[in-house]
Amino acid sequence: MSLRSNIENYPAILQLVEEKPQPTDRHFLNKILVLNEATFTRNGIFNRHKQYFWAYQNPNATRIVEVHSQHQFSINIWMGVIGDILLGPCELPAQLTVLQRQWDRKVWVMPQGLRKDGETMLQTAERVLKETCGSKLAVNFYGNAPCGVYKFRYPKKFSESVQDCSVGAKVFFFKAQYVTGHIEQDRLTPNEFRWLGREELASNVPQEYYKTIEQFLIDE
Repeated sequence: MSLRSNIENYPAILQLVEEKPQPTDRHFLNKILVLNEATFTRNGIFNRHKQYFWAYQNPNATRIVEVHSQHQFSINIWMGVIGDILLGPCELPAQLTVLQRQWDRKVWVMPQGLRKDGETMLQTAERVLKETCGSKLAVNFYGNAPCGVYKFRYPKKFSESVQDCSVGAKVFFFKAQYVTGHIEQDRLTPNEFRWLGREELASNVPQEYYKTIEQFLIDE
C-alpha cells in the first residue's frame, strides 16, 4: 500500500500537501518516508497444555510442556514505507526506556523534574510525564508510593557556589501502566532524548544510577 492511497491516515502530511501552493514534483509523495512502530501481545493468558501437531515427516512429534503452562509475550515491530517500497519489518527490543539529557546536558537519565510547593510526589510525577510526553498519553500510576529512589551528591563546585546549598538530592521513581494514546512527536527530539533497550541502557547511564533503576525495570 503506497502513501498516496493511504494519505488520509497521515494528517500532518495531508496538511503539508494541501498547503503546498502548486506541487511542481508529481512524485512528491513517493519521496516521503513514513515510519511507525507497533506492539503485538496476548491480551490475557492462554493455556497451552492441549496442542496438536500435524507433521508429515514425523507423525509422532510431541511437545515438551514447560513448567509454567501459562504463557504471555509481546513483540515490538518497526516498519516503514516510501513510495511503493516496504521497509522491514524489524523487531525492536521488548522493553524500551526513554532517556533525557540532564545536569548541564552531560548525563543521560530518565525524564525528571523538580517538585513544586504543594505537590505530592505522585502529582509531580504526573506533571513531569505530561510536560515530557504531552497530554495525549494516558497511563495509570501504580499507587501513591515511589518504586525506587536514587541519591546523589552535588558537585563540589556547585555546592560551594550556592549559599546554604544541600549536600545532595534524591530522585524518586514511579511506575505507570500504559492505557492509550501516544507521545506527541514534537516532545522527544533526537538531540535531547534516546530510546534504548536494556543492554544499551546499562552503558549509557551512570553506573550507580543503573544499579538503582534495574531493581524495578520490567524483565524482558
